Amino acid sequence: MVTRRIYCDYAASTPIASRVALAMSDFHAAQGPGNASSLHYDGRLIREALDIAHDQVAVLVACDFKNVLFTSGGTESDNLAVLGSLLSRRESGRNRIVIGASEHHAIIDAAAFAKQFLGADVQVVRVDAAARIDLDHLASLVDDKTAVVSVQHANNEIGSVQPVLDVAALAHARGAWFHCDAVQTPITVPFTLADLGADLVTLSSHKIYGPAGIGALYSRVPIQPFHVGGAQERGLRAGSENVVGAVGFGIAAELQTMRTQSGCNAIRTVAALVQHLRTQLETHPNITINTPLKASIPTMLHLSIGGCSTEDSLMLLDRKGISASGGAACASGAVEASHVVKACGWSAMRQGGALRLSFGLGTTAEDVAYVAEAVGLIATRG
Repeated sequence: MVTRRIYCDYAASTPIASRVALAMSDFHAAQGPGNASSLHYDGRLIREALDIAHDQVAVLVACDFKNVLFTSGGTESDNLAVLGSLLSRRESGRNRIVIGASEHHAIIDAAAFAKQFLGADVQVVRVDAAARIDLDHLASLVDDKTAVVSVQHANNEIGSVQPVLDVAALAHARGAWFHCDAVQTPITVPFTLADLGADLVTLSSHKIYGPAGIGALYSRVPIQPFHVGGAQERGLRAGSENVVGAVGFGIAAELQTMRTQSGCNAIRTVAALVQHLRTQLETHPNITINTPLKASIPTMLHLSIGGCSTEDSLMLLDRKGISASGGAACASGAVEASHVVKACGWSAMRQGGALRLSFGLGTTAEDVAYVAEAVGLIATRG
């Protein structure tokens, strides 16, 4: 019988940190009614809280707070980066969008929308067996008519880190903007904007121990909005702001900044546990480890179990009290192999047995040992 749950899906969503939850509760308790756009006292208090949150997120990635735009989450930020760039640049003849084949659906579907309804020329870049972008193919697709190139900092299923500075250089050489979806990496592969070379960067609160329903887009270029009807967020995202969500996001960002500045090794400890798990599982004849050993998210392990489907593996793990994923959270209910593993060009068996385990703050050695035993038993049964 399952006596406790072991959470192995941090890449989908992290738990809310206790200090974040407390800050949001305190804001609710202390704050009266008001709107951040109002000039009266109550409105000014809310505006101050929102400004502080902007600054906390900006400090996390080392940018100017005025370039941080709050959204409803990573999906909206991705949509705004792709569509907003196209809308801003197509009158000047830049009507091409270039994306990686293994991008999140928020990018892929935004590009498909732009193609169907806005007449955009969408080009998809090949990836290798680890979901890393083919730079030569990318170079052949980016031209003087390209509005934006969108490539993740790290793949959300496999965990491989992309050569984003090389991507940025190729895009900028032809005058294209570079958008980088970095929702997976502020904690697992800490960065500043200088490390990405990007003009637009997507962030998400619930990937860094903050609340869901709030994200951000860093933008240093003049994108066009598609939320209209108000001047909020520099006129780029109309509508009353989710201030309590922003407060939580800001505290989550501040906590990560403090970890980085203090040299906190909590994530390195988790990464060491995952490396030990990898060492245990990679010797099993029925298990293929898909996450690259180097240049990857160190708290993620993507693997394939021969002879056992993703759906069966997830159900067996769930019965043992383990929450895992078959890939991106938005597609975790699907039986069909994800677009990422298809783009990698693996065999049908390797695609069909794919499983993602992702860990984070709160993961213990006992948790990882139990997961190793459970996955090993599933693989042995085939």
